[in-house]
Amino acid sequence: MNSSEVQAGSAKPMPRGMRIVVVIVFFFISLYCALAVLDSFTTGLMLSINETETSAMITRKSTAKGRFGTRYYIVYTFKQNGTEYARKELFTLIPKKTQINGVLFESLGEGFPIPIAYSRFNPNYNKPLISSIDSRNILFLVIGFLAFGIIALNETKSLIKKKEN
Repeated sequence: MNSSEVQAGSAKPMPRGMRIVVVIVFFFISLYCALAVLDSFTTGLMLSINETETSAMITRKSTAKGRFGTRYYIVYTFKQNGTEYARKELFTLIPKKTQINGVLFESLGEGFPIPIAYSRFNPNYNKPLISSIDSRNILFLVIGFLAFGIIALNETKSLIKKKEN
């Protein structure tokens, strides 16, 4: 048998340290997916309870080129009771850009008004009423949470089992 042939079962197992790193990375990916799904449901719930519509101003436009083409984004702000608000994610902690299609992107300029819905209870929970492309599809986030979570749990179980032996 020459050296280029691989025998069944001859592959070396991943070193323990590397497996621990993989578990940690997969755990954090799963955690992000879970938080993103919960955030989306929280925003939907807050808006369904006490939604109010208003107008927001586009403060920034940007594009990002990727493997699948160009993505178009806007950032908006609006004022409510003298306080300025913007679209945020992860329970209103991180500013969020809104992805829109290219035709709409070209027709809107910085300073243009767009219709949005916000929660009267907490205006930090808001969303645009224009046709946006939400870059986070809930189905994929749920699948990501389950897949990465199951792999992380399985690897953790395997690591604990090997440590006991």
